[in-house]
Amino acid sequence: MILNYTILIIMILCPSLNIFSQNVNELEITKNYFISMSYGYQMSGIKDEDFRKDNYAPVLIFNIGRWINPILGIQIGYRGFYFYYIMDDFKHYYNFLSIDGLINVNQFLSFNRKNWNLIIKMGGGPFYNHTFKKSNIYLNAGLINFFNISKELHLLLDLSAVIGDKIYQENIDILPSISFGFKYSFTF
Repeated sequence: MILNYTILIIMILCPSLNIFSQNVNELEITKNYFISMSYGYQMSGIKDEDFRKDNYAPVLIFNIGRWINPILGIQIGYRGFYFYYIMDDFKHYYNFLSIDGLINVNQFLSFNRKNWNLIIKMGGGPFYNHTFKKSNIYLNAGLINFFNISKELHLLLDLSAVIGDKIYQENIDILPSISFGFKYSFTF
């Protein structure tokens, strides 16, 4: 079932690749460490009934990572604070820590285009739901696009989702989000 949701997310997000692509330089891999932070919105669910204005909540995403080579990277991240659920009016607080593998699509597919930086992320980690007072291991998947400001500083767009069993219902649930922020690259 998680595989079905992962495929669904990829199918939804893939058509948006050209929409969010910008004319930027290729990712600077020599600056192999990075810190990123983004802020945006998330919602609980992806069904038609979930697209209501009272179902959107803020999301904060913070990551620290490293590029292992020009194609592969790894990051450790935090995502939180709360989400709404259409069945009640409460803020459902949570904390999600994840370890994600990163694939630089431009390098992996040997794109000759140097006008955008698209990264696929896939990983998982512990998700603690303060409402249910439970912890579980959930999947984290998404796409990141970097817009270069300088060699060290990048604007970022993160389209991602937490996918797991019993996040807010008694079945497979999803918390999709879109967030904007900054990434700072450096050597260590």
